[in-house]
Amino acid sequence: AKDLAGKDAVFAVTIKELREPVETKIDDEFAKTMGGESLAKMKETIKERIGEDYKTASRMKLKRALLDNLDKDYSFELPESLIDAEYKTIIANYEQAKKFNQLDESEKNKSEKDLMAEYMDIAKRRVKLGLLLAEVSRAEKITINSDDVNKAIMREAQRYPGQEKAVFDYYLKNQKAIESLKAPIMEEKIVDSILTKVKLKDKKVSVEELYAFDEAKPAKKKAAAKTEEKAEAKTEEKKPAAKKPAAKKTTAKKA
Repeated sequence: AKDLAGKDAVFAVTIKELREPVETKIDDEFAKTMGGESLAKMKETIKERIGEDYKTASRMKLKRALLDNLDKDYSFELPESLIDAEYKTIIANYEQAKKFNQLDESEKNKSEKDLMAEYMDIAKRRVKLGLLLAEVSRAEKITINSDDVNKAIMREAQRYPGQEKAVFDYYLKNQKAIESLKAPIMEEKIVDSILTKVKLKDKKVSVEELYAFDEAKPAKKKAAAKTEEKAEAKTEEKKPAAKKPAAKKTTAKKA
């Protein structure tokens, strides 16, 4: 009402109810509201999920160390056509991220000239690693079978409790999605094959150390790692961002 604008007003109200926050009681009833059978079962489920998260992070760290060593230890002439194609893919991703303001802070703070030079180094690294892994798969006669694909789909379904059927239907009706699973499956099988020939040792680290993948790496390696992660993420269309769990200690393997 414009005629009341700026004027004092008195309102008569009737208070129907007063509420205040109270601390939630963590018991079986609470667990049931969260979809669990009991508090003990819910704790066990959470523990298992956090354990799987730690295993995944440890595997990623191990794989990164392996790829870094391969990149460092091997040097050979790379096909310019492959480098050019990979570079164009990286630039296309960069332009897309720039358009939607999704660049990392490290990318925003660099000149375009420096970024392009960095991306060229990343393209060369990815081509080199791709050729090395392909050679291992050829030498070791590594192949993908239907069982490998089915297991990958099963793992994806398990990531979405209660929505398993929807995940299965997605892959059954989408051949492109199935094909997108094959590249990471092959890569993991190749990495597993290499690791059987590598001496590993366990190293206990804090959660912070486990998830600090790139903090101690030079800028180019950090950028390469991020770009490789983005490339892998493109093949995992249905995966949500993983939440960082809280705990004190876990075990990571180092090559």
